[in-house]
Amino acid sequence: MIFIPLRNQTSYEELRYCLRAIELHHPDQEVMIAGTLPNWIKNVIHLPFTDAIHHEFKARNIYLKIKEGFRYTDEMLFFNDDHIIQAPVDYLHHKGLMIIENRHQNGTYTALLRNTLRQFPGCYDYDTHCPIHYNKEMFAKLETLDWNKPHGYGIKSSYCALNNLVGTFYPDLKFRHKIGDIEGRLYFSTDDSCDLSKLKEILPNRSKFEK
Repeated sequence: MIFIPLRNQTSYEELRYCLRAIELHHPDQEVMIAGTLPNWIKNVIHLPFTDAIHHEFKARNIYLKIKEGFRYTDEMLFFNDDHIIQAPVDYLHHKGLMIIENRHQNGTYTALLRNTLRQFPGCYDYDTHCPIHYNKEMFAKLETLDWNKPHGYGIKSSYCALNNLVGTFYPDLKFRHKIGDIEGRLYFSTDDSCDLSKLKEILPNRSKFEK
């Protein structure tokens, strides 16, 4: 089962290409989406979910959506809607030790990093822009964390730390303005403001998830 949490947004174009890549590399997998749905989508399992409106609970919203998803499956391959895979997912990747970079000294993401590092000092950062396999029993260990804490925790990193999982390093790649070189990449990600015209070239065919 592929699971995607989705928040209410004005454009769902990243999701369109995420699903096209999923169909290409995982053609037999069912897709479950928790949250809102665009009007062009079909052939997915939909779990309605109302997000907490405050941005400081973004991580908790995702955590609760995953918990809801585990009511229907014991295993899931978790995607964000901006993950574009170029090969089947058979890896567990981190982007190195979790650190707070100078450019992240303030803001909600910094608070999330600090919360995570206080809970798991010296942990690796698995909250990179790629899918991850989750197991229901192993994910249940995250219930020990305080999800009422503003900004929450890195869910992927917490999952791996709590279950003593050891992955491998793979460079993160998120395009924020224009998609660049993706030759040889297993996956990449795009930002809301990114020009997606290159995705139309590499994934031109409508998927079974599009009306």
